[in-house]
Amino acid sequence: MACWQALGAAVVALLPGGVVGAGFSSSVGVLSDKVVYGNSQSGGRASAVLDTSYRMADGWAFGAGLASLGGGPTRADAEATLSAGYGQALGDNGAWQATYTRYHTLGSPARRRPGFNQLGLAFGWAERLQVSALVSLGVSGPAPGGGRTRGNAGIVDASWHQPLGRRFALDLGLGHVNYSGVAVPAYYFGSLGLSWGIGPVQVFASHIRSGSRLPIAVGPRAVVSLLTTF
Repeated sequence: MACWQALGAAVVALLPGGVVGAGFSSSVGVLSDKVVYGNSQSGGRASAVLDTSYRMADGWAFGAGLASLGGGPTRADAEATLSAGYGQALGDNGAWQATYTRYHTLGSPARRRPGFNQLGLAFGWAERLQVSALVSLGVSGPAPGGGRTRGNAGIVDASWHQPLGRRFALDLGLGHVNYSGVAVPAYYFGSLGLSWGIGPVQVFASHIRSGSRLPIAVGPRAVVSLLTTF
């Protein structure tokens, strides 16, 4: 889960052997910690997630998601996402996907964070390799002179999914985040995980490391996720 984000899932769905064709797909699950790009979005607490998407036969896809964030004095209760994308297969083993996503937090006014937009482009190969480049526009962060301001963030990441048998697989991920307009140093993040699946059920156990200096950054941490797709 730490390696394969929503953008990645959209690309994998275009690959031979993936969820090809028009129709709805959804997933529901629980994460021991909602970690995104090396930062905990749920304050180290468990997070329930729900995602649904509709893919059209011509390559367009639309999705919506909801994830609990645990609440707290300074933390939103949940995060909602809306996305739209377009992608196509590349030859027999590859695919690409361009996506726009809107992030919005839910909760009391004192706990809400400003929403932001994200543009992404991802390439997948043979249901193994995934490379993504994303730009987050209007993210909130500390101002260079103190206080808060809005800026942008660029993210690049790559992941490798290696089957180990009928049901097990090894997942490797590495990424880099660079901010502009906010006083947050650039950093790397990475993950090493093992996944197990049977039918629509998937279990992920990942060890995550992050060089982020944000207060919500995670040090070396194990994260376990349980997802069911239908």
